[in-house]
Formats: sequence, structure tokens, C-alpha cells
Amino acid sequence: MLNGRESLARLIGRRRRSPLIASLALAVSPSSPSRSHQADAGDDAEREATAGSSTGGRDGAGAEWVACPVCGESIRGTDYCVNTHLDICLTRGTKRKLTQSTLLDFSFSKKATADPALNNSDETEHMELTDGNVSSDGAFFSLNSGMVNSKESADASSPGCLHGSPDISETCGTCLSLDTSLQHMENTANNDVVEKCLSHMPSTEATSCTFDARSVTDYSNTVLVDTVVVGRRFHENIELQEGASITLLRDPQNAKDPDAIKVLYAGYECEQMLGYLPRELAKVLAPLLDIHYTECEGCVVGAPEQQLDHVPIQLTCQKCTDKNEIYGDLKHPQFLWKNFIDAVGNGNLQQPSSTRYQTNFSLMIKDVIANHSHLFSDKEKSFLDSFQLLSDGGQRLFVRIYTRKGPWFRMSSISYREISDLGQAAMELKLAGYIDMISSVDDLSNYDLKEVIDVLSVPEMKEILKKLQKNKASCTRRHELLSTLLSLYHSGTCTILPKRILKWIGTCIRTSNVADELLWRVQRLFFLNGDQDLSSFLLVDLGLVRFPVYACTISHRVFQERSDLLQYEEAIQVAQVMDESLDNNNMEMVTRCIELSENRLSTTPKEENATMAEPPPSFFSRFSASWVYPKILTLGVSVYERDRRYTDAIRILKRLLSTVSSDRKRGYWTLRLSVDLEHMNRPNESLSIAEAGVIDPWVRAGSKIAMQRRVLRLSKPPRRWKVPNYVNVVNRNIKEVHIS
Repeated sequence: MLNGRESLARLIGRRRRSPLIASLALAVSPSSPSRSHQADAGDDAEREATAGSSTGGRDGAGAEWVACPVCGESIRGTDYCVNTHLDICLTRGTKRKLTQSTLLDFSFSKKATADPALNNSDETEHMELTDGNVSSDGAFFSLNSGMVNSKESADASSPGCLHGSPDISETCGTCLSLDTSLQHMENTANNDVVEKCLSHMPSTEATSCTFDARSVTDYSNTVLVDTVVVGRRFHENIELQEGASITLLRDPQNAKDPDAIKVLYAGYECEQMLGYLPRELAKVLAPLLDIHYTECEGCVVGAPEQQLDHVPIQLTCQKCTDKNEIYGDLKHPQFLWKNFIDAVGNGNLQQPSSTRYQTNFSLMIKDVIANHSHLFSDKEKSFLDSFQLLSDGGQRLFVRIYTRKGPWFRMSSISYREISDLGQAAMELKLAGYIDMISSVDDLSNYDLKEVIDVLSVPEMKEILKKLQKNKASCTRRHELLSTLLSLYHSGTCTILPKRILKWIGTCIRTSNVADELLWRVQRLFFLNGDQDLSSFLLVDLGLVRFPVYACTISHRVFQERSDLLQYEEAIQVAQVMDESLDNNNMEMVTRCIELSENRLSTTPKEENATMAEPPPSFFSRFSASWVYPKILTLGVSVYERDRRYTDAIRILKRLLSTVSSDRKRGYWTLRLSVDLEHMNRPNESLSIAEAGVIDPWVRAGSKIAMQRRVLRLSKPPRRWKVPNYVNVVNRNIKEVHIS
């Protein structure tokens, strides 16, 4: 590996998906990015193009926004958009109110799977895939989940998730600028758009198991409770059978929770422990078991899909009818029983699914906004605050796809137990500006086709080429198939290719450029490095990593001003482009990154600490552009030396030594400069550089010894007659010690 490559990769951390900022793109790339939105089209044209990608295309450039007479949603005033939207609204009929069930109202049935068969009809087949009707055949909304949210539907359809949706005007403009990307959202973000859009969306079908109405209303003697067993990973793997009996046992000595209730599997001669009841349920049930006021028995109602998943069970809780049982105060157990039934009936028992990642993600955003609010514009803060207004399903879906590689994901392949309605969550995220969605051929033309085709598997690519009668090329490898499909698309000889691709991929989603850029910034400000990511929360939750508890007092800000952060972000992006270019062996782009870093480095240090009364701690320099660019140039030196471009390497090394006065890499730079000068047959200059490096206080021991040896080798007469005073130290024989 090239020297400095690993260090640069750690500095970059998670690679950003959003495009380069405009100034950086012009400086680095000889051609514009592959996005269809161009920055030079003017503000109005940019807003129209961005809005067109959200409405399914076929929109006139000067079309006005009109209100649908059926649902009141704002739509484009073109014939195509109006007629299509009216057809969708009329076929749906009257608006119906979305409702969601709590965990205990839901039967843990197996997920319904959509028919994977694809319709390979002729290219003349009409495909009505628009934004209003994301998938006309219902495949998009036929995805069921094993669990549902505990929030009310009002949270999912809250107009607040779009209130003040930002255009982020002060952010560095990207090729698809944040200002342009969010302008359409701000225009359409009225108080009714989210609620009206979501109210027309079909919900996923789910068979809900309801409580006995008498048990919830008149506090009778028996209550049926559907719940799950948690903590499976900490106990033995037991083969479960549907319908098997289970029993409960209190565990008051539990160090984690004094209200803990064990779940025992009665399928064996000796009862074995499955796990525990969820904490919320145990909190209201444990007092009743302690005073023997209720008896509970149950059964397993379904086998988990994964080995350590939660086990769905059904409990029958019955009041004891033993007249010999004496209670000191009868009102107290009756109150506990009423409290238990109310908690079950009101859905106050939160679902025991593993949604800590949702809480951790929200915690990260809140912490950054609280401690680094001066680095965000008002509209950026409004956009980040809108995440808290999303429904549980929307938040969980976004965190899931944000932490995955992507960039595009098929909706048909997404299935998470803790998300009850993927269709509703996806549409909510799209309206809030957190994700991009491809649901029609017109949408497909707005994005990089290479990234979209990458969703397809090799057999699917082969099948597309076979249907297009282009299988004579005998392509078998993935990159060959991808290259063939792209060449067919760019040549314009196969006009039905986008339709074929869309048939196979279906509806796809990805994180939007706006969300990706802002949340990358949030994550970097929270962890302050590229090594850590959201998985660090998981290690803490599992108890594998523990951090000390302390009170943090901020005396100096890491980034004094917003401009400092933006310069740092730009430097990280240059590093990422260079790292990706090395992966792709794009040496032209590598050279451009090196040249840009060299130019930036000559101006950045002069602006540091110019307006600060008190200098910050020395390690704060790691969070500056002047820290990143030397790392890029260090890697650039290795690239030039590998290609025997010693003249360019010498130029960069001299620039580094003259610009960066305090860096632990000065020893390495000085040594490489001396070596490269010797390669260029300039021994006298090489000797002078080595002698200067020996007395440099920033040169560390290893590099200093190496340069001392170079001085002794190059300073033989007649170049130097005086023998250095460290000759004995360098030439001494170090005694070897053998340890057996």
C-alpha cells in the first residue's frame, strides 16, 4: 500500500454519497457530474427541474402549481400530471383515516411476500408509475412487517415534518445544490400536504389480534396479552414449536431490573429459560405476581425467523379466585389490576423491538445541535429538527438505509420487523426531503443510471440483455454486463432499456443529497473522527465498550466559525475523491487532487488563528483544512515516486517543508526529499537537506537516525572534511539479546 493511504482512509471514514460542491467540482473534474440538474440553468430552471424529479416528469417548464379538487394536494398544472393525479384520486375513492395498531393489537403472523414474477410484456405496455401512485400494481405497498409502531397515525402524518423544510441557502453549493434541492420542498410544505398525501396511501395488510373487549372495559377476571420474549441471545438455543406451553417466574434479584419476569419453556421435562418479558410489561405485571393476585400462563404463537429473534407469545392473565387468599388492603391489588389492564388497553406498552439505533441517532442529532448550533444555518437546523417530527417508522427506515452501503435500495427487498408500514414510511421521508425515490421511467432519467443498474444482480442483467436480443456479446462478468447496458443507454439505440430496468428493480429509494451532507456533518461533529460511526453506540449498548462518566465543559470550540467547518469538509471531500480515484486507477483525477491540495495549502495556514485572542489547544489543528491537505500531498508524493516522477515529488516535498512548520511528518518529508534529490543526481543538495533535517526539532528519532546515516554516507571527502559528532552513536554495534 502507498505510504499515507491508510492514514488518509481513516481520516475520511464513511464516504459521502452527495456530489462535490460546485467550486470543488470545477477545480477537480474536467467535466460536469452525471446528474441531470445543472447549476448554470438559473434559479427558476433549477427549481423546475428539481420539482420535476419529484412529480414524475413530463412537466412543462412554466407550469403553475394547482390544488387537486379531490384531495387538495398541490400538483403541477400540466395536462399529464393533472389527469394522472385525478385518475388516482378517483380510483381510491373517499379519503380514509390511517390508523395504526400497537404491538399488543398485532398478531405475529408471517410476513406476506410479494410475487417475484415479473411481467415481461412488450415495450408498448403502459406503465402508470407516478409520484401520486408510487406503484399501481400494489407491489410497493404489499410489504408487511412483523411489528408495528406504537405511535398514533397522527405522528406519521404530522404536517410538522415538512414545516420549515429548508433550502439551506448558506451551505456550500453542490452541483445539485442544497439551495436548489430544497426550494421545491419549501414551496410545497404547507400544513396539509403531508397529511393529505399520507391519507391517500394504502396501508399494508396486517391481521391484528384484538383484546377481549370486556377485559379492557369492565376489568373482568381474564386478559389476553400478545407480546414477545426478549433477551434470547443470553440463553440457550432451544428449538421452539408453535403452541408450546410457557410459564412465568419472577426474578426480583435481577441486577438490571427488579421487576424482571422470566419466561420458562415447558416443552421439556425440566423447564428451560427462554428469556424475559419486555420491561414495560413486566413493570405493571410484576406487582400482581408478587402479591399472588394473578396467575399467568401462555403459549408460543409463532417461531422466530432468526435464531435469536424475539419469540411471539400469548399470555392469559387471570385474577386469582382463591377465597382463602387474604389481602391487607383489597383496594391496592384492585388498583394494580386496573392499572395493568389500562396499560394494555391504551397501548402504553412500547414495543420491545431493538430500536436503540433510532434513539441513538436522535441523541446524536440533538447533541450536535446543542453544542455546535453556530455551525448550522437556521434552515439547516430546521431540517434536522424535522427528523424528530417524523413517525417512528420513518425514523427507523431512514437510519436503516443511511447506515447501509447503497446508495440505492429496492423497496421489495427491504423488510424490518420494527417498521409496520414501509410504504408510508418511505413516502413520509420523501415528502420531508430525506430520501430520493425512483418509481417511474421519468424519475430514472434524473439520476446516475450506473448507480441504479448496480442494484441488479448478474442473472437479472443477463435476462435484460437477453430480452433485448443483445446476448451475442457473451458477457458473463458483472462489470462487463454493466458496461454493456450503459453503452446501450448512452448510445440511444435502445429506448426501452430504462423501462426494462425499472421493471426489474421496481421502486427504489436512497438517502437524499441534502440529508446525506448534513448528517455526515452531524456525525463528524459528534465523533470528531472518521474511525467511529454509529456502530460505536451498538458496542456500548452491548456492554462491549464502556466510557467514563464525566461532565464536559467546553472552553474552546473545535470550529470557531462556519467557514472553518466548510473548509475542513472541502478538504475531506478532496481526500475522498483522491482515495476513490486511486481505487479506480484514475491517475488524471489523482493529479488534479494533488494540484488542488497544493494550491489550497499555500493559502489556508495564513488565515488560521488570525482573529483569536487565545490560541486553541494544539490538537485542535487536526480539525482544520491545513491538517488534511498535507496528508493528501504525502500520499501524492508516494504516487509520484511510484511512477518515478521525482521532479513533481520534489516540488511537493519542498512546498510541505516550507509551509508546514510543526508536523510529525517533517522527518519523513525531509528524508524523502533527500532520497529523491539523490535519484535526480543532485547529491550536494541531498546532503544539505539531510543535514538540515538532523537539527530540525520536529524530526523524530527514527527519521533522525536515518538522516544521520545519510549524512555520513554522503559527506565523505571532498564534500565534507569534518566528521559529525554523532558518528560514534550511529556506527555503534547494538548488543543483541536472545530471550528463550
